[in-house]
Amino acid sequence: MAIFIQVIAAKLGVATERGIAALCRERFSKPTVYLLWAAAELAMIATDVAEILGSAIGFKLVLKLPLWVGAVLAAACAFLLLGLRSSIPQGYRVIEYIIMVLVGVISFSFIYLIVVTKPSAISVAEGLIPSIPSLDALYIAMSMVGATVMPHSVYLVS
Repeated sequence: MAIFIQVIAAKLGVATERGIAALCRERFSKPTVYLLWAAAELAMIATDVAEILGSAIGFKLVLKLPLWVGAVLAAACAFLLLGLRSSIPQGYRVIEYIIMVLVGVISFSFIYLIVVTKPSAISVAEGLIPSIPSLDALYIAMSMVGATVMPHSVYLVS
């Protein structure tokens, strides 16, 4: 459903040459616009909190840092990237290169782990078959889709 909403938002942006926020501001009353704005802000805050917590847990697992230190470090990295974007004329390009390097590190790590662990082809093939073994796994799958298609991306994609 989240992916469907993103596709509809993109089509709306292409058809009207306006974003959802601009269209809401033009077509709804001020109280409705403020309510939609507050709902969007709360949704963005909720997804950003999840990102900071995920980063803090990652720092704890990899570097054995306390959660609060990982959260502060994640926030500092976010502000560093934002400052980098605005302080350099080609800031967006630099951020793109940083993200490419990080994706490369993840890809290299994935390939390295495959080489080291030498999984069987049958196990790999079984892992590619979608399955939901329990209700808990369904909740996890739903949260992964919700985290991937974030509410603020609906505004950006339009």
